[in-house]
Amino acid sequence: MVAAPPTRNPVVELIEHLGGFADPAAPPSASQLVALLRKELARGLGQVGLPRAGYDRPLVVPFAAASGQLAAVIPVPARLRNDAGLLDGQSRPLLIVAAALESLLLMADQRPVVPGRSGLVAQYGAWEGALVIAVSWPRSSGPDAADAELAALGFDEQLASADRLRTVGVGLPAGAARIVLTGLEFDEANGHRHPLDVIEVLVRAGVEPAAAVASLTDAASAYRVLLDATLGAAVAGHRPHEDPDPARRIARRMLQMLMGKRKWSGGTGAGYHTEVTHLTRGFEARDRELAGKVVDALLDAGLLVEKTSVGQRHVSLLSRRAADITALVDDGTVPPDLELPAA
Repeated sequence: MVAAPPTRNPVVELIEHLGGFADPAAPPSASQLVALLRKELARGLGQVGLPRAGYDRPLVVPFAAASGQLAAVIPVPARLRNDAGLLDGQSRPLLIVAAALESLLLMADQRPVVPGRSGLVAQYGAWEGALVIAVSWPRSSGPDAADAELAALGFDEQLASADRLRTVGVGLPAGAARIVLTGLEFDEANGHRHPLDVIEVLVRAGVEPAAAVASLTDAASAYRVLLDATLGAAVAGHRPHEDPDPARRIARRMLQMLMGKRKWSGGTGAGYHTEVTHLTRGFEARDRELAGKVVDALLDAGLLVEKTSVGQRHVSLLSRRAADITALVDDGTVPPDLELPAA
């Protein structure tokens, strides 16, 4: 009788798949696997916006199951959840998001569309600067590593023929999944009819990921009625990242980011602040000087409040100006006391 070949440890196989070396004489290490994933995600974040992404080696998208959630870590900047305009003109990163979300929702049996924003089930977090999409598991048992592996396979099928894009989904073993997901904070995408919310509604309605992404730039989208019914009618005027006025666009995007991070203060110094350099860093180099002037204008108008800490400038949204801030973000209404700088 021929002896059956020894069963290989899945952690060892995954480490080797990611280009690492697993010592067969030593127990496989979940921490070693997670270290490799960090490097792979950093590589993916650097490549995802290129004309041809993943051609030297496919971009890795880990799927993980832990604490009643099934999640995917996407090589797309996590700031997308608070800054809808981050990927302007880049459909390929959103295609990765849509394919991963479709696979997660299918595995979690969350495909039917539920009217109203309260019916959305996907939440978003950050790991190593990458966007994490998580879906709660509706059943009492699971999810487990097998569910993560199946989700990864479904993701691969969705993007098998994607144009100028090569990706590979990997299901994480339980130990690595716990390291990645433990302690992460999840929240909704910030902004009315955020692209992430639009994609969720469409893929839950059975729309293919590529078509869902294409609808984001289609003013006459065939799905407008569905989106209006589930997310509310589109706000009149330009969205923050589409505003044609440079200073107003920067102001709206800044305020939108701070709202998403819940950086509110009563004006006494207490509250949640963010450093000014962090606020302006999200803009392209050519816009950063203007962004600094916009911060000063928002402070002069009292929409932002400043706190100096260890020699650094920190700002937060002034709570009593919430109505003006929301109006400026939602439809570009500039309050009378705000004088934005010329571009």
